[in-house]
Amino acid sequence: MDIIKKTNVVVILLALLSCVGMVSCGDDDTFIVGKPSNIFSNVSPQIVGKYSIYYDEQGRVSMVTERGEYTFRKASFDYSPADRDCDVRIDIAEENYGEMICLHVYLNKNGYAEYVSEIEDNRIDQDWKFEYNSNGQLIKMVRSEGGSETTTVTYQEGDITKVERKSKFNDSSTSSTIEYGTEKIENKGSVMLFDEMLCIDMDEMGFAYFAGLLGKPTTHLPQSNKSIDYSSGGSKITTYKSFSWSLDAKRLPVSVLIEEKYDNTTPFTKTYSFDWGELSNN
Repeated sequence: MDIIKKTNVVVILLALLSCVGMVSCGDDDTFIVGKPSNIFSNVSPQIVGKYSIYYDEQGRVSMVTERGEYTFRKASFDYSPADRDCDVRIDIAEENYGEMICLHVYLNKNGYAEYVSEIEDNRIDQDWKFEYNSNGQLIKMVRSEGGSETTTVTYQEGDITKVERKSKFNDSSTSSTIEYGTEKIENKGSVMLFDEMLCIDMDEMGFAYFAGLLGKPTTHLPQSNKSIDYSSGGSKITTYKSFSWSLDAKRLPVSVLIEEKYDNTTPFTKTYSFDWGELSNN
């Protein structure tokens, strides 16, 4: 009997180990952390605006680079961290300034980020907490930066329509509305540019979306937004953005023209391009 019991324990342990990096071990419902198929339908994005996405031999997101106007950042993903004190580790290098930060990501039962600590110089510099609705979409984010910022996201028919951010440190806040136009455009590419289009101050955590760690996308593509920033001194700044999308025959974005202006200033524009690859079956 002792041999049988020991054999059963070994079998159970092996079964558990085979599920590392997965939320479910069912044949059809297996959720492999880091695979684009968790959020992207039939495509593996190669370029999304200023982001370039790279994959490993298992089809998981292995690296995302961000090329800004004056900066270049590279985020590397580790789904089996050696120290095993988190579910996913993201190392982000700011190559222009030689800076490096590390994100320790802890996932909920659905494979989405629930708690994240940012490690810099061997200490926690800031952290994030995330909540999602029953559809797997992000509805709340709490950041320790800025004296505990709380961002609340409101949806209507699967689309983000309102974002409220409040800081406990200095009573500053931001109120934003997002519009999708009279002729809505289906979000077939699952585009979610949080900071640029959805008025969510995601910063470094924006990299995590491409690995499927920040929940499901909106139903449609945004066509405009308006943000009002209120300072603790009572002043306010209003920002307007519009998004003009160009689509291919499959109704996937090819490019988007972004027009932005502050209050009554002259607007400035920039264009983001997109490159879509076929979804890997690995």
